[in-house]
Amino acid sequence: MAGNEPSVDYGHGPPAVPENGLEGQAEKTTDKRPEPRLPIFSILNSIDFSEHFIIIGDVGTGKSTVTPIHEYGLWKGKIQIVIREPSRATCNALFYSLQALHPELGDELAVITKDTQINVSGNIKIVTDGVLLRMLAENAIYDSSIYFDESHQMTSQLELCMSLAKKQEASTRNLFRVMSATIDPKEFLSFLGISNLYRMSGRRYHVSLEVELAVDLNGMFKTLDRYLYSQPRDESWLVFLPTRRLVEKYASSYRGVYIHGGLEGSEINRIQRRAELDKNLRIFATNVIASSV
Repeated sequence: MAGNEPSVDYGHGPPAVPENGLEGQAEKTTDKRPEPRLPIFSILNSIDFSEHFIIIGDVGTGKSTVTPIHEYGLWKGKIQIVIREPSRATCNALFYSLQALHPELGDELAVITKDTQINVSGNIKIVTDGVLLRMLAENAIYDSSIYFDESHQMTSQLELCMSLAKKQEASTRNLFRVMSATIDPKEFLSFLGISNLYRMSGRRYHVSLEVELAVDLNGMFKTLDRYLYSQPRDESWLVFLPTRRLVEKYASSYRGVYIHGGLEGSEINRIQRRAELDKNLRIFATNVIASSV
């Protein structure tokens, strides 16, 4: 138990892609080089899981996929883990990612959203703000660790959740974990009474940034088309676009796949798994799924 020592749709359509180099191209598989170690492991053993804490680190450092499961193992499954995610899409994506990474969890891994309920009695629950608020209002969370993941995506419901969780702290003995890539931690430290702050740096892979300005939307799309058209045909892409209609159009034109909030979590996970093997995959996505991807 907690407290014990842990044993706008736009009408623009993308151009046709030349056939050469695309049709009949064999999928490439991953090479045999070992995967770089996730940055979360540089601080994991120094985290005091018997106290509230904040973790700040870049996107993709392993905060969401590693930390809650590590804690669950420390307490030998004798604690409830509740993980808040900002949307139904991110809830589903995290659920299926953890399911693939940790099949041994079985029915202990749950996802509860407005339209998805899987393993609702499991001890590791992935929930939206609305579900978390209801659980707190019904006093259904106690002796648990509550992960406020993606806390930079603040909503009025999340503010209420944090307020209610803090109000109930003495009676529920819940532990708070705030995780984000971009927040200023001062307000969270003060409001939730957190004293432990952990930071990590580094990325699993090198990231370079190029910026090209456009004067209007038409210019932006022309730039995008020109850029995609010029890319090598033997590499993978991840392209973020503002609407579902656009990602579907571009995916069709460039013979790729699309990800948006209208997909089932299992389909998103299937695409993620394919991306690990297929090094010639073009993914077009809305930003609702950016953090999970």
